[in-house]
This record gives sequence, structure tokens and C-alpha cells, in this order.
Amino acid sequence: MTIKQYLRQAYRLDEKIRTDQAELDQLRELSATVKGLIIGDRIQSSPRNAVEDAVIKVVSLEEKIANEIKNLVEVKENIRLMIESLDNETEKLICAKRYLLFMSWEDIAVDLNYSCRHVTRLHGRSLLKLERKRKTPEA
Repeated sequence: MTIKQYLRQAYRLDEKIRTDQAELDQLRELSATVKGLIIGDRIQSSPRNAVEDAVIKVVSLEEKIANEIKNLVEVKENIRLMIESLDNETEKLICAKRYLLFMSWEDIAVDLNYSCRHVTRLHGRSLLKLERKRKTPEA
């Protein structure tokens, strides 16, 4: 795994959580629809099973999301420690904004009052430093 892939782990986890949260919202909406149908109409099949299934799926997905959030917090903390090991404060800011706040290069450049090209140049330099640190751990 390259240093860039390592740093992007948090972004991928965040995207996964957002996707699961959207699925959970849909599932909750559907379960409310199922409840409405059961109350409004008498169905020959066991309506209780449909509601129970929906609730079980909701609870299961909520547990999955909670575990993903816990994992995201741990990954972000590891990334934060790695970023903090950089000597240059500007490089720390760029990496934190990119890999912890998931900001675009353009937004980082505006925030720091730099050109986008300069931000990506500083970012590249910080990646090289982080890769060297990762390969040669301190004694």
C-alpha cells in the first residue's frame, strides 16, 4: 500500500458510511411503508413477519454503521499522528485538510491563499517525507 492509499483510507471509509447511511434511510422509509400497508389493509400472509424483517435489517445495518464509524475514528487518529510527524506546518495543514477533512485541492488552495499548483507541489513533497518516515521508523 502506498502512502497515498494509506492516507485515503479515511475517505473511503467515510464514503462507505455515507452509502450505508443512505441505505439505512431508505430501509427505514420502506419499513414505515410496510407498517402503513399492514395497518391499512388486511393481508392473508403474516404481516408481522414483514415488519420484523424490516426492523431486523434496520438494526443490523445500524450496528454495521456503528462499527464502521469506530473504525473510521481509529484510522483518522492514525492518519492524524502521521501528519503531525511532518516538520512543516503548511504541509501539515494541507495533508490534514485533504485526508481528514476531505477538502478538494481548489478549496485548500483558497483556504491557504495559494495557487492550486503550489498546494499540489507541497502535497507531493509531504508525501515523499511521509513515505521516507514510514520506511525508516525512528529508533
